[in-house]
Amino acid sequence: MKNNCNHKGSASTNTPEANRDRALLLQELVATDPIISKFPTHHVVDAYQQMLRIAPELSSEKEITRAFLRQAGASQAISPFEAADLIKANTGLFKQHQLQRGLQPPPNPVAVSIKLVNQ
Repeated sequence: MKNNCNHKGSASTNTPEANRDRALLLQELVATDPIISKFPTHHVVDAYQQMLRIAPELSSEKEITRAFLRQAGASQAISPFEAADLIKANTGLFKQHQLQRGLQPPPNPVAVSIKLVNQ
């Protein structure tokens, strides 16, 4: 079973196609990864749900998800620093996807507030 997650919507969208792609990706990793397959399924699902909340764009990237689930399964926790790194990477990937679709990413709120203060 091969999953490329090439749906047209963003990974952070909640379309039936995006949800199907997520389920297939998780199912494939649980079934085929020699490390993830040894963890209790409910721990893997909980970790993936946590990833969806923190970094929805990254959750459709197979190798990033694989690394996250392996780490989360081994430690059963994610540190605030790891969460911050995931959020930062997720934001970068989201902006990249927006640019690939020809959309302008939302403005940086810090830059907007600095501009308003300086006016």
